[in-house]
Amino acid sequence: METSASIQALQHIRKMRGGSQPHLLRASDNHFYVTKFRNNPQHTRILTNEYLATRLGTLLGLPMALVEIISVPDWLIENSPELKIDLGAYS
Repeated sequence: METSASIQALQHIRKMRGGSQPHLLRASDNHFYVTKFRNNPQHTRILTNEYLATRLGTLLGLPMALVEIISVPDWLIENSPELKIDLGAYS
């Protein structure tokens, strides 16, 4: 399973629940993705762990959610006030 060459986030839908503070985004491939960011409070390790675990599960033939790397352009961040990560005590 290969990742798509270039998926761009087009629209912020809403903030999701969870410690990594994910957001639901609509992407250029017309799919919706629960998206986690590198600057989340759980660090980039959570992204790496989930990416590798999903790839491993797929190789083992387990039913896994689709994992893609999505580019979130600056204009979307600047024009979506809800699209933010609250670092709280981590900042």
